[in-house]
Amino acid sequence: MLKAVIFDFDGTLFDTNDMIIESFTYAIKKVLGYNILPTEIYNVWGRPLKEQMERFGRNNCQELVNTYRHYYYQISDKLKIFPTGLETIDYLKDQGYYVAILTNKGRGGLINGLEMFNLMDKIDIYLSKDDLNKPKPDIEGFKIIMDSLKLRPEEVLMVGDSPSDIIGGKNAGIKTVLVSYTCFKLKEVMKLNPDYFIDQLNDLIDIVESDQKHCFSL
Repeated sequence: MLKAVIFDFDGTLFDTNDMIIESFTYAIKKVLGYNILPTEIYNVWGRPLKEQMERFGRNNCQELVNTYRHYYYQISDKLKIFPTGLETIDYLKDQGYYVAILTNKGRGGLINGLEMFNLMDKIDIYLSKDDLNKPKPDIEGFKIIMDSLKLRPEEVLMVGDSPSDIIGGKNAGIKTVLVSYTCFKLKEVMKLNPDYFIDQLNDLIDIVESDQKHCFSL
């Protein structure tokens, strides 16, 4: 029986896609002096920021990271949660599920988003790439969450938009959910065979209710 749902942050629970592209565009232009195309950004999408910036300017990596973060926080008022996200979290908490976040985002950006939407008290455990030795798709973060909440893999669901979410979840023995509004090439991510595919976050309610009915009927 499911007992917990883990959400990715960027592109899954929080609608940060436009902010990321805008911040990338600003940082690359300011530091390296050229106009980056969105397709170039998508090629490194979902990786930790330092790894992303190393692809564009290894010798200027830290300056790129600092410039990106400074600009991202300047436009943080643009941060949004995807439709039905808040109500889905409220439903899960009301039904007694644990709610976690596992992201390759930096800790500062993660906490800023949770605080903006008053989610700090609703998330049982949250891990950023700064809290881990190895980010997704490595299973370290999944194991920490399961160990902290004393859960088995079959009791957990991973919801994400990226290959690292699906690959990491599957490698950890967890059932996975792919959101249809991913910025990745949908056909390519679907080849990873996520267990569920949803169009909006409150579709998770049907998944957990179906799991409850199945368990009660055994």
